[in-house]
Amino acid sequence: MNSFLGTNYLWGGENKLGIDCSGLVRQGLVGANLKYGLLSLNPQLIREGISIWFFDASAEALASEYRNKTKVIMKANSINELDHEKIQPGDIAVTQDGTHTLAYIGNQTWIEADPNYLKVIQLQVSDKNNPWFNVPIYIV
Repeated sequence: MNSFLGTNYLWGGENKLGIDCSGLVRQGLVGANLKYGLLSLNPQLIREGISIWFFDASAEALASEYRNKTKVIMKANSINELDHEKIQPGDIAVTQDGTHTLAYIGNQTWIEADPNYLKVIQLQVSDKNNPWFNVPIYIV
């Protein structure tokens, strides 16, 4: 997903011309499945990547365990209050109101297509200025 850094935010977008928050995390899911499917010659992972690409999903759908592709593993009052020892790179935060997603990339750093900054950015935990770090979330 780092290849999308700086890409313009576009609601409903799913590529380098413009991408939204759920499009960004879905690109991560698609890319990981295709990459590891090809590297391990695992056709199931390749099919999974294609399926995730084909069937669009909103932030709300991802929190609702979208087509059995995601699973809520915990809730937190906010990203800033989250115990980062309990999550792994690749985990997805979805706001409990289902309006936004962010992806954890490790070292208390998150990547998101932010509608306020109008682009894909990375942020460290404790960024008090980012409203998405201060709302209740699900980790999927």
